[in-house]
Amino acid sequence: MTQSDRTLTRDETNLTQHAMLVVWGHFGRTIGLLERLAQIPIAQKTVLRAPQEKVTEFLVGLLSGMEYLTDLSEGPAPLTNDTEVPVAWKLQSMADASGVSRTLQACNDESVQGLAEALDAVSQPFVDRAVSDLRQHSEAFVLDADLTGRPVSSTSRTFPGAAFGYMDGEVRLGYQLAQICLHTRLFGRQWLSAQHHPGNTVSAGCLLGLVQEAERRLGCHPRRRTELVAQRLSACEQESTALERLAAQQERRAVAQTERIVQLAGRIEAAEVQVQTLGATPASTRQAGPYSRFNRLKKQIVGWRVRWNGRRCG
Repeated sequence: MTQSDRTLTRDETNLTQHAMLVVWGHFGRTIGLLERLAQIPIAQKTVLRAPQEKVTEFLVGLLSGMEYLTDLSEGPAPLTNDTEVPVAWKLQSMADASGVSRTLQACNDESVQGLAEALDAVSQPFVDRAVSDLRQHSEAFVLDADLTGRPVSSTSRTFPGAAFGYMDGEVRLGYQLAQICLHTRLFGRQWLSAQHHPGNTVSAGCLLGLVQEAERRLGCHPRRRTELVAQRLSACEQESTALERLAAQQERRAVAQTERIVQLAGRIEAAEVQVQTLGATPASTRQAGPYSRFNRLKKQIVGWRVRWNGRRCG
């Protein structure tokens, strides 16, 4: 029996403060997680440890609940001092935090995509099993989506992609973590996707991305009810047609009103010229009295101005 194949039932006794990590390591072997992690493309050469092993160590550190990468070497119970965890995860030994940090810096988008595909591949059979169980029991699919702020120091310059957004009741610098899970009978809440966004990302776009990813993982989606959408589109088209017809009528009325206003303005201008001409004529030579042409033109001008003002304002 080699060291890498030792199990928890061997004779010698080695104490560990990370018992669950040992269990999870053997579980990772069973579901093929370690083999898939070993295939992640990372542009870094192997010296003492393969870069994929240090990515695996980073995953183990996250499972241990570490808050900072340095906790691998300097935490309350450093993983680098544990002898049982690396055996369970098929690691020669634990690298120090600086070595893991250099490997993470060497990872690119292709590496991240490879890691995501590896995690999806080992978790998909459990998703399929949970979906099948819900269908067998004719139960509805209940999904829970959540958008949680992850603030960082407002003066930090070392967090790539961080932005100011609303978090914990105030505007802070950080990220938005969008997550969605399925409520299952077999496994309780089963996480389907988690997406990292800048802190100023709005919730609508995050929700759309989560729904699309959840439908991809579940292999199904709710009935789209396209016939109801068609009905609403038809009703909107009819309403739009009626509004366009009304707008055309109003436009014709506006054109006619403008023409009448122009005509009134012309009448007023012509009448004022006549009034000025008659006013310049001696009173002895022009017709006098309330019904004279001079007085009738003045009254018409007053009436036309009232109509002109009313139509212009209307």
